Amino acid sequence: MKPGVNIGCDVVKISRIEGMMSSQTALKKVFQPSELSRFDAEHLAGIFAVKEAAFKTLGLSSDSWLLLEVKNLPSGKPELILADQINGSSLLSLDCSISHDDGLAFAVVVAVNK
Repeated sequence: MKPGVNIGCDVVKISRIEGMMSSQTALKKVFQPSELSRFDAEHLAGIFAVKEAAFKTLGLSSDSWLLLEVKNLPSGKPELILADQINGSSLLSLDCSISHDDGLAFAVVVAVNK
């Protein structure tokens, strides 16, 4: 990653995720078991959007779904967790945010690099 600030964003139709929810195979390729513990299309669409935004921010290939995990802090704020296979040593901070409105989920990921 280049030094400085990298930003990625993504928007997802919640109906797209509703369609995906009937396929356990598709879900297991994209979501961690912990992310599937709340089996709600709006919630999963937000996670999907965060992961897509993270691919852009971190320069990851779009098949890296399971190298990322989205958890919620006690406050409810989403937190992006990187798998050990991702070299995050140049990251000073990594932050994400999710919003939902009118059938859409939107996410932004910001990375500050050394």
